[in-house]
Amino acid sequence: MKKVILLLTLSFTFCYCQNTSNLKQGIYLTVEDLKNNKPTFFGDLKIKKDSIEYGAQRKGVIDTYALDISEEQAEEFGRIFGFNDGENVYLTPYKSKYPNAGNFHKVEIIGKFLYFEGIKEVNMPKQNLFWLTKCQNIFDLSRGKLFYNVTNGVFKKIISDKPELLKKFRKEKKKYLKYKEYLLKYTANKV
Repeated sequence: MKKVILLLTLSFTFCYCQNTSNLKQGIYLTVEDLKNNKPTFFGDLKIKKDSIEYGAQRKGVIDTYALDISEEQAEEFGRIFGFNDGENVYLTPYKSKYPNAGNFHKVEIIGKFLYFEGIKEVNMPKQNLFWLTKCQNIFDLSRGKLFYNVTNGVFKKIISDKPELLKKFRKEKKKYLKYKEYLLKYTANKV
């Protein structure tokens, strides 16, 4: 009986993971396109890789990706939420048009979630200062919702339907370093 239950559990897990990781290749212009797995452009996507320094001292480095397309093509597309080159999914949390928001980040698929680290701008207008800092983003495929620059409060809401896991998370020090770890536990039903 234990073997049957184990086999069924593994089969369900495999099928579920297979479904969420089978996002179609192409360009996703909107959150809805991604949620419904309906890219609007198909074809051979060429990707450019770059890196951006972040932090007040610019000591951190994060990889960024962009589509290798002409300005005319970028104008045609307008806003691009993400794309899939057949091997990886790339998303951006920014809402501006493509040429100005070419910072896409490689996504990790964790159950029904797409997790990615990105960068955000921190401003101090009175001192005429700004710098980039790293942030964590989570896209919930089942709800079609992007949680940009996840905070402890937002993350607690994401895992709130698992009280034991939430209780453990609340006891953690430096919670912001544990989002990915707890997302993995959440999707694996581990407490």
